[in-house]
Amino acid sequence: MNLLLSISLCFIPLVITVFLVHILIPDYSNLYAFIGILAGLGAIVPVTILQYAIPQLPITIANTVFSALLFALLFNGLIEETIKMIFIAFIPGKNKNFNIFLATAFIIGCSFGCFEAVIYFIAGQKTISIRLITAVILHILCTGLSGMYLWTFKNGKGMISAFITAIILHGIYNFFAGFSGGFWWFSIVTILFAAIQCRIYYKKIEETF
Repeated sequence: MNLLLSISLCFIPLVITVFLVHILIPDYSNLYAFIGILAGLGAIVPVTILQYAIPQLPITIANTVFSALLFALLFNGLIEETIKMIFIAFIPGKNKNFNIFLATAFIIGCSFGCFEAVIYFIAGQKTISIRLITAVILHILCTGLSGMYLWTFKNGKGMISAFITAIILHGIYNFFAGFSGGFWWFSIVTILFAAIQCRIYYKKIEETF
């Protein structure tokens, strides 16, 4: 398949996400969508740099289940979600409509996931279609959780547990995604649980603010 066509396919989830946001939130600004896409691109840069540095640490060399889980929690969970949250922080949040802020966080997560998929594709990843179906969705949900924390923080009642949940779920997803066979399906369970958590926190914020 043509390289440019293959790379273009990686951005289908982003096109769909932006389209759905405009359908569900009619007054959503194209500017915010553009900011979200750029923020996702910006976040992938430091993560990619760290991806080449961290694998050289002793903990990543040890070939044990514990080291794999710890690496997934620290690198994929803590580092990726923290970097994405830093870029979400540039979105004005105080007194900003919650749905607009959350939608932009979703777009950032989707953008990040799509650019990550491009990197994996160029690097020779064979399961790129699976990453588009699972990893991008996981990024959207976890970035949404981080966005909920940031919005509540900027409006006086920071729900830090939402951010912690994003870190843990992201790490667990990557841990199980590294397996083949039956254990891999636990990564799908993690995505479903992340969706449930997004719903729970969304309702909690609606009731609190």
